[in-house]
Amino acid sequence: MSQQGHSDDDSTNSTAKSHNTAGAVFRHSDFSKGLAMKTTTRNILIALILLAVVAICASGFLPAQHIEINGEEFDGLAGVGLAFAGIGIALLAGVFALICTGFILASVSALLLLVVFAVICGVVFAALPFALPFLILAGIVLLLQRRKSSTGTNV
Repeated sequence: MSQQGHSDDDSTNSTAKSHNTAGAVFRHSDFSKGLAMKTTTRNILIALILLAVVAICASGFLPAQHIEINGEEFDGLAGVGLAFAGIGIALLAGVFALICTGFILASVSALLLLVVFAVICGVVFAALPFALPFLILAGIVLLLQRRKSSTGTNV
Protein backbone atom coordinates (compact mmCIF):
# COMPACT_ATOMS: atom_id res chain seq x y z
CA MET A 1 0.00 0.00 0.00
CA SER A 2 1.39 3.39 -0.90
CA GLN A 3 0.95 6.60 1.12
CA GLN A 4 -1.85 7.88 -1.11
CA GLY A 5 -4.19 5.07 -0.08
CA HIS A 6 -4.10 3.32 -3.45
CA SER A 7 -2.75 -0.13 -4.07
CA ASP A 8 0.69 -0.56 -5.58
CA ASP A 9 -0.87 -1.66 -8.87
CA ASP A 10 -2.67 1.69 -9.16
CA SER A 11 0.41 3.78 -8.35
CA THR A 12 2.77 1.90 -10.68
CA ASN A 13 0.42 2.15 -13.62
CA SER A 14 -0.25 5.88 -13.22
CA THR A 15 0.23 6.59 -16.91
CA ALA A 16 -2.74 4.43 -17.86
CA LYS A 17 -5.09 5.72 -15.13
CA SER A 18 -6.10 9.03 -13.66
CA HIS A 19 -7.82 9.56 -10.32
CA ASN A 20 -10.50 12.07 -9.52
CA THR A 21 -11.10 13.54 -6.08
CA ALA A 22 -13.91 11.08 -5.23
CA GLY A 23 -11.51 8.15 -5.55
CA ALA A 24 -13.06 6.64 -8.68
CA VAL A 25 -10.60 5.39 -11.25
CA PHE A 26 -11.09 6.27 -14.91
CA ARG A 27 -8.97 4.77 -17.62
CA HIS A 28 -7.76 7.03 -20.40
CA SER A 29 -9.21 4.57 -22.87
CA ASP A 30 -12.68 5.39 -21.47
CA PHE A 31 -12.29 9.00 -22.56
CA SER A 32 -10.78 8.17 -25.93
CA LYS A 33 -14.08 6.55 -26.96
CA GLY A 34 -15.90 9.81 -26.23
CA LEU A 35 -18.78 10.37 -23.88
CA ALA A 36 -21.83 8.66 -25.30
CA MET A 37 -25.00 10.72 -25.04
CA LYS A 38 -28.05 8.92 -23.75
CA THR A 39 -30.95 8.51 -26.15
CA THR A 40 -33.37 10.64 -24.12
CA THR A 41 -30.89 13.50 -23.79
CA ARG A 42 -30.11 13.33 -27.50
CA ASN A 43 -33.82 13.42 -28.42
CA ILE A 44 -34.48 16.40 -26.13
CA LEU A 45 -31.50 18.25 -27.58
CA ILE A 46 -32.69 17.57 -31.14
CA ALA A 47 -36.20 18.75 -30.25
CA LEU A 48 -34.87 22.01 -28.75
CA ILE A 49 -32.68 22.68 -31.80
CA LEU A 50 -35.62 22.02 -34.14
CA LEU A 51 -37.84 24.30 -32.04
CA ALA A 52 -35.24 27.09 -32.29
CA VAL A 53 -34.96 26.61 -36.07
CA VAL A 54 -38.76 26.70 -36.44
CA ALA A 55 -38.93 29.85 -34.32
CA ILE A 56 -36.31 31.59 -36.44
CA CYS A 57 -38.00 30.50 -39.68
CA ALA A 58 -41.41 31.54 -38.36
CA SER A 59 -40.11 35.00 -37.56
CA GLY A 60 -38.86 35.39 -41.13
CA PHE A 61 -41.63 33.80 -43.19
CA LEU A 62 -44.79 34.48 -41.22
CA PRO A 63 -46.43 37.86 -41.02
CA ALA A 64 -45.22 40.01 -38.16
CA GLN A 65 -46.32 38.84 -34.75
CA HIS A 66 -47.84 41.60 -32.67
CA ILE A 67 -48.26 40.61 -29.06
CA GLU A 68 -49.43 43.18 -26.58
CA ILE A 69 -48.79 42.71 -22.88
CA ASN A 70 -50.05 45.53 -20.65
CA GLY A 71 -50.11 47.90 -23.61
CA GLU A 72 -46.53 47.12 -24.63
CA GLU A 73 -46.09 45.68 -28.12
CA PHE A 74 -43.59 42.92 -28.95
CA ASP A 75 -42.62 42.34 -32.60
CA GLY A 76 -40.30 40.07 -34.55
CA LEU A 77 -38.33 37.37 -32.80
CA ALA A 78 -39.49 38.50 -29.35
CA GLY A 79 -43.11 38.17 -30.47
CA VAL A 80 -42.52 34.71 -31.88
CA GLY A 81 -40.64 33.71 -28.72
CA LEU A 82 -43.48 34.92 -26.54
CA ALA A 83 -45.97 33.09 -28.75
CA PHE A 84 -43.99 29.85 -28.35
CA ALA A 85 -43.73 30.50 -24.61
CA GLY A 86 -47.51 30.84 -24.48
CA ILE A 87 -47.91 27.59 -26.40
CA GLY A 88 -45.48 25.90 -24.00
CA ILE A 89 -47.40 27.17 -20.97
CA ALA A 90 -50.64 25.96 -22.55
CA LEU A 91 -49.12 22.50 -23.12
CA LEU A 92 -47.94 22.35 -19.50
CA ALA A 93 -51.41 23.38 -18.32
CA GLY A 94 -52.94 20.63 -20.49
CA VAL A 95 -50.57 18.00 -19.07
CA PHE A 96 -51.34 19.18 -15.53
CA ALA A 97 -55.08 18.97 -16.27
CA LEU A 98 -54.66 15.42 -17.61
CA ILE A 99 -52.71 14.40 -14.50
CA CYS A 100 -55.39 15.85 -12.23
CA THR A 101 -58.09 14.10 -14.25
CA GLY A 102 -56.23 10.81 -13.90
CA PHE A 103 -56.03 11.22 -10.12
CA ILE A 104 -59.73 12.03 -9.95
CA LEU A 105 -60.68 9.00 -12.08
CA ALA A 106 -58.44 6.74 -9.98
CA SER A 107 -59.99 7.96 -6.74
CA VAL A 108 -63.53 7.55 -8.11
CA SER A 109 -62.73 4.00 -9.22
CA ALA A 110 -61.32 3.20 -5.77
CA LEU A 111 -64.50 4.58 -4.21
CA LEU A 112 -66.62 2.46 -6.54
CA LEU A 113 -64.62 -0.64 -5.56
CA LEU A 114 -65.37 0.10 -1.90
CA VAL A 115 -69.07 0.49 -2.73
CA VAL A 116 -69.09 -2.84 -4.60
CA PHE A 117 -67.32 -4.53 -1.66
CA ALA A 118 -69.88 -3.06 0.74
CA VAL A 119 -72.76 -4.30 -1.43
CA ILE A 120 -71.27 -7.80 -1.62
CA CYS A 121 -70.79 -7.86 2.17
CA GLY A 122 -74.39 -6.69 2.61
CA VAL A 123 -75.68 -9.47 0.35
CA VAL A 124 -73.62 -12.05 2.24
CA PHE A 125 -74.91 -10.85 5.61
CA ALA A 126 -78.48 -10.74 4.26
CA ALA A 127 -78.19 -14.34 3.03
CA LEU A 128 -76.61 -15.54 6.28
CA PRO A 129 -79.95 -16.57 7.93
CA PHE A 130 -80.72 -18.81 4.94
CA ALA A 131 -77.30 -20.46 5.29
CA LEU A 132 -77.67 -21.03 9.05
CA PRO A 133 -79.03 -24.60 8.78
CA PHE A 134 -76.15 -25.57 6.49
CA LEU A 135 -73.61 -23.98 8.83
CA ILE A 136 -75.08 -25.89 11.82
CA LEU A 137 -74.89 -29.15 9.84
CA ALA A 138 -71.27 -28.44 8.82
CA GLY A 139 -70.42 -27.70 12.48
CA ILE A 140 -71.92 -30.97 13.65
CA VAL A 141 -70.02 -32.93 10.95
CA LEU A 142 -66.73 -31.24 11.90
CA LEU A 143 -67.37 -31.90 15.59
CA LEU A 144 -68.06 -35.61 14.93
CA GLN A 145 -64.92 -35.90 12.79
CA ARG A 146 -62.87 -34.31 15.54
CA ARG A 147 -64.18 -36.78 18.12
CA LYS A 148 -63.42 -39.72 15.82
CA SER A 149 -59.87 -38.54 15.18
CA SER A 150 -59.23 -37.87 18.88
CA THR A 151 -60.35 -41.39 19.86
CA GLY A 152 -58.17 -42.87 17.11
CA THR A 153 -55.01 -41.21 18.40
CA ASN A 154 -55.48 -42.49 21.95
CA VAL A 155 -55.25 -46.14 20.89
